[in-house]
Amino acid sequence: MESSEWKKIQQRTFTRYVNHHLKKVGSSIDSLETDLTDGLKLILLISVLSGKKIARYNKKPTFRTQKLENVSIALKFLETEGLTLVNIDSSDITDRRLKLIMSLIWALILHYSSVGIKETDVKQKIPTLKSDVDEKFPKNKEIQETKPSQTPKQKLIGWLQHNLRGIPLGNLTSDWRDGKKIGALVNGVAPGLCPD
Repeated sequence: MESSEWKKIQQRTFTRYVNHHLKKVGSSIDSLETDLTDGLKLILLISVLSGKKIARYNKKPTFRTQKLENVSIALKFLETEGLTLVNIDSSDITDRRLKLIMSLIWALILHYSSVGIKETDVKQKIPTLKSDVDEKFPKNKEIQETKPSQTPKQKLIGWLQHNLRGIPLGNLTSDWRDGKKIGALVNGVAPGLCPD
């Protein structure tokens, strides 16, 4: 697959992710590159993802400095949430640097998707999962434990290994191309939903 085609697929996927969450508050974006530049939709997205309100920001930014300030407020809030952003600052978002905007969205996905990945959450969503896994794979108990020092990526990999039920996971990219692991993951999370 060509590099530019892959970037377009990522951009569409990340835009759908953002819109999925923004629709909860009656909002949406058309373009990752342009619609987050004033910080308003970014602040709204972060508020939805975190479940916390960001109170003080410029509601009608017209000048570049106001837009930069809004994006800075959003990025500082993310730091208080424990999300460390490397080489991304407010000017990157305001100046429409798509690669860095997509890096920010990926960081949001990793952080807010893995925040809730804990054994208690899995048990609440799928009551029979723990007993099924303990019977078939007793050594998986250690995977279920969430260590506070784990990065979001490590938490995600642990959750995936737990739900792949014995199928080895080498990496988060090429291992998914044949569709077998995604089918196993669906079956691990919702048994019977994905036929063999």
